[in-house]
Amino acid sequence: MKITIITTGSRGDIQPYIALGVGLKAAGHEVKLTTHGVYEEWITGHGLDFAPVEGNPLQMIASGDAQEWIESGQNLLKFWGQFRRLLKPLLLDQSFVAGLGNIYVDEALHTAGLHPLSASHRVSRSGAASLAAAIKRVLRRAIAAEGSSFDAFYRTPEGRPGRYQDGFLVYGRDGLPCRRCGATIVRLVVGQRGTHVCPRCQPLPSGSTPSS
Repeated sequence: MKITIITTGSRGDIQPYIALGVGLKAAGHEVKLTTHGVYEEWITGHGLDFAPVEGNPLQMIASGDAQEWIESGQNLLKFWGQFRRLLKPLLLDQSFVAGLGNIYVDEALHTAGLHPLSASHRVSRSGAASLAAAIKRVLRRAIAAEGSSFDAFYRTPEGRPGRYQDGFLVYGRDGLPCRRCGATIVRLVVGQRGTHVCPRCQPLPSGSTPSS
């Protein structure tokens, strides 16, 4: 699998991503790290491919190599067919795919109509295709809104707060009506992470229980 890691910041900020890239390469993946050009020699010295950041790095995340793994549900089925795990913890596993956080996994699963307690190996071909499309849609909307800001720490490089939190479908909306169907959003704990679900749009799979 080809994986592109895009990051900016100081040398200390980038170090964890180099470690992640080295681990992914050891697992058999082809890894490219995209960041500031001054770090090229450092990155290639760890055996990773390098590409310089061009333009807005946030826009790069929504296109090109960074999205190759979710171009279709076929790729999701191919890779998660090797696992027998709950869907949400698998999507949050940075060794499976780097870059999806708790908020965007909740939003993508709701958009795709999949429950986070679904077993990955039991998701249908159409379900995988819906999730692949949902992940891209959620990331692109989040990028267009300049991310999600909950306090003064999360800001754009220009110092502006993100706006994506204003349109969350499920995340942080427990007790409120689903924007799609009106059912009450519920909060679960899945894989030790707070998880937000619409019980109508995302029906609980048969045999599953609302736990981690």
